[in-house]
This record gives sequence, structure tokens and C-alpha cells, in this order.
Amino acid sequence: MLPLAAVTCLSIFIALALTVPDGATLSSTQRARMMPATAAPLQGAAAAPARAGHAVGAAARAATRATTPLRPTATKPARHKATAPKRTVRRPVVRHPKQRVAKRPVVRHPAKHVVRHPKKRVAKRPVRHAAKHVVRHPRKRVARHRVARPGHVVQGHYLRTLNGGPRDLVRMWQLGAADAARNPSGDSHLVLLDIGGQSLRGVYLSLVNRYLSYRDLTAAVSAYVGGYHAHQRRHAPVTIALGTNNDLYTTAFSGQLWATQVVNPVRRAAHRFKNIAIAGADDMEPGFAAGPVHTRAWLRGYLAATKAKFVFNGSADGCSTRRARSRCNHGWTARVLSLLAGAAAPSRIIALPQIYNRAMAGQWAQISRTAKLSGRRPLRIVGPLTEQAACGRHRNCPSMSSRRAWVLLHRRLQAAGVHLGILPMQVDLDVR
Repeated sequence: MLPLAAVTCLSIFIALALTVPDGATLSSTQRARMMPATAAPLQGAAAAPARAGHAVGAAARAATRATTPLRPTATKPARHKATAPKRTVRRPVVRHPKQRVAKRPVVRHPAKHVVRHPKKRVAKRPVRHAAKHVVRHPRKRVARHRVARPGHVVQGHYLRTLNGGPRDLVRMWQLGAADAARNPSGDSHLVLLDIGGQSLRGVYLSLVNRYLSYRDLTAAVSAYVGGYHAHQRRHAPVTIALGTNNDLYTTAFSGQLWATQVVNPVRRAAHRFKNIAIAGADDMEPGFAAGPVHTRAWLRGYLAATKAKFVFNGSADGCSTRRARSRCNHGWTARVLSLLAGAAAPSRIIALPQIYNRAMAGQWAQISRTAKLSGRRPLRIVGPLTEQAACGRHRNCPSMSSRRAWVLLHRRLQAAGVHLGILPMQVDLDVR
């Protein structure tokens, strides 16, 4: 005979087989509902094993729900969700509101990259050339000192061939054109035309002693000015000085005549030319016939009769080369020569002293020093006057070169402690 527990389990399985249709299965909830009905009889069977108890409980739960039809559970097909591509989201950098983050400098070239502070100015690199580099204060202007150097030698003329004829105009026009073509641009020039001694109605040419009226002289000089303007270079202003001397008729009235009969008419003819100025000149020397009193009177008469400038192109015969306020030949003094050479009218007188040898350079340095010691301005010396082209190699007319005369005059003025200036001009005379 079979045990009781086995008979019970067998009956439960048979009941389930008869009540459940084919192909149907019990869900977990249906099985759970069948358990309470069969739990009590199974608890009474204490001697049954644990596995049989579980089976009996399950069979009892199934028997209690045998009368209720079971719904078949249809399995749902699995749905596959489409997965979107993952996006990389950059997390924002949390910064302090008062904290400035310095940007990384872009290094373009390791040699040229300079790290600069946002509020600090970096000084520029100095120039490599040590000789030309000058460190200057940003608000301080550095004065440029111009170095004194010999300038261009301008050719002056002793006029000896004039005779008052019509050919004088042609020759003088050609001479002026040649001088203008010779003088370069960028500098100021001074052309001296040394004519001769005065008379009441004209002049006597030096050495040749040929007479020429003021009217013929004015026409010839005006032709020279026209030829010079026709070939004058740009940015090359010129002062043309018309010179006489103190060897013949020298009074205050003769000074007025030189201004009104020669200088002023030529000045009016050259008024339409922008870069040409006309001035009077006088070769005042202690060795000539007129003394210091008459020579000073001539200068006063000239300055009163014209507004043109005056060029002093004389010498200092017998004056000291080492001492100021010295005495010179024939009653002349260094003080009188300083007045004639510029101290009488500093704004209108230009000094172009004769420098033919070493002694003359020392004399004019002391004369300029005399003007300074007398409480007046130093002489306005623009350069030396030589006559190397006129003398050539003649023994009785020695004259050094213009460059050498310029260097000697510059050194003597510097040794005497006189205001130098630039000495921009050099004039050398020839004979025409």
C-alpha cells in the first residue's frame, strides 16, 4: 500500500491535469492563490519530509482553484529601444567673479615672443649700433650742435676789363650765368665784385686806372644779375656785393653816392628775383689814402642812404696778432677797425676779412676780441677772403688757399675766446 502523502499528491496532479487545458500554463499569482487551501492538511503531516511538504502545499493550492478557469498568459514580444548617440557635454568652468584668468600667449616665434604684463609698458630694444644710438629723455629736446666745416669756395672777381661799351653787357651776363652754374644748391653764397676807387661821377678800375661812369657800371652789374638769375640753382640764395675802396674819394657824400648811384639801382633791378640780394662793399685798409675819420664818415653816409647790407672786406695792417685794443698803421686802431667791421651796425654789417697769411688770421681774432671787450657784440665774420686765383704763383702777391685760410681763422678765433659762429662762406678773387 502507498503512503498517505503519496496518495494525496497523486490525486492533486490528476485533478490539475483534468482542469487545465492543453498548452496553458499557470502563472505565479495563480499558483500563489492555490496555496492556502492545501496548507492546513500538510501541516498535520509532521513525519513527511520537507520536500514532500512543499509539494503537498502546492498541490493543495492547485486543488482549491481547480473549479476556476485559468486565463492563458500571452508573452509580449521584446521591444528594442533605439539608442541615441552619446553627446559629450563640456562642463563650464566655475570662475570667481573678481578673478581674472590670464590668457595663454600665442607663441608664434620663440625668438620674437615677449611676455608682457597687461599694465606694464615694455621698453623697446635699443639700437644695436652703439655709435649712432643716443639715449634721450622723452620730454627733453637734445640740441644738435652743427660742426663747423669749410663750405663751398665762391669765386669773386676783380673787374678790370669794363670800358662802358655794349660788349660789357654780354660779357657780364655770361659771367653771371657761369657763377650761378658753379654754385651748388643747399648753401648760401656771397659773390664779391671788387670794382675800384670812387670819384664824384664814376669809378676808376683798380690797377688799370680806367674810368667808368656810374651809369655804365650800373648797366653792366645789372646784366650780371640777370645772367646769374637765368642759371641759378634752386635753394641756393646769393648775396652779390658791389665793392669799392678807401683809396680815392672817401667822404660821407661819396658813401651816399655809392648807395644811391650804384647799389640802389641794381637793387631795384634785382627786386623781382626772389633769391638774389644786393649789398654794398668796401675794401677798407689802413694802408690806403683815406684815414680812419674819413672812412668812418663814408660808412655813416652809406648806411643812411640805403637799406641794403654792407660787406667789409678790408685788412688790418700793423695790428697786433696777440693783443686786443692794439694800434695799427697810419693812426688806425683795432677799435676803429672793429667798428667798421661790424660793431657800428651789427644787424647790417657782414665781415669778410682778408686772410692771405698766418698773421692776418691772428689780427682779426684780436680785433673781434676788441669788439667784445668794448661791450659790443663780436664781429659777424662769415669766412675768409683770399686771392689765390688772382695772384697765382706771383712772388709779389702771395696768398694761401681758401681752405687753409678758413682753418687758420677758425683756430685763431677759438683761441681768442670769441664767439665763432659757423663761418659758412669762402670767397676767392680772380681778375676779369
